[in-house]
Amino acid sequence: ERPEGVGLEETLQAIVEGRRRKGLLRRLTVRGPGSADFASNDYLGLAMDPQLARDIDAEMATFRQEQQKLTGEVGLGSTGSRLLTGNSRYYEATEEMLSEFHGSESALIFNSGFDANFALFAYLPQPGDIVVFDELVHASVRAGLP
Repeated sequence: ERPEGVGLEETLQAIVEGRRRKGLLRRLTVRGPGSADFASNDYLGLAMDPQLARDIDAEMATFRQEQQKLTGEVGLGSTGSRLLTGNSRYYEATEEMLSEFHGSESALIFNSGFDANFALFAYLPQPGDIVVFDELVHASVRAGLP
């Protein structure tokens, strides 16, 4: 809360200065080539793999060509929620390939691990079920629990 008579800019400056004094002021940095990444979600290093990047580029070019043949459009992206307007044959074919690979009845692609956990824990536990977790559980699990 801001003390009376103190402007917003002064309040924000004081907060930033307090963080700086405590060593909590963060800044953006760019990771150098060949440096190790121990802080991201890229556990397998796939985001920096040049062959994977080339493979994805080739696959996307093929997808755009097929989309243009089918719909006359060459855009990228879902343009919205899959449920409303963003579904595509590509998503469905990928889910079918995943379900066949894993020998499952079906598969569903989520846009992030957070969304997958949220959905699972929002709908899987039923009234009367007990979900046990500790203080280290990811925020996505807590967010999904009713």
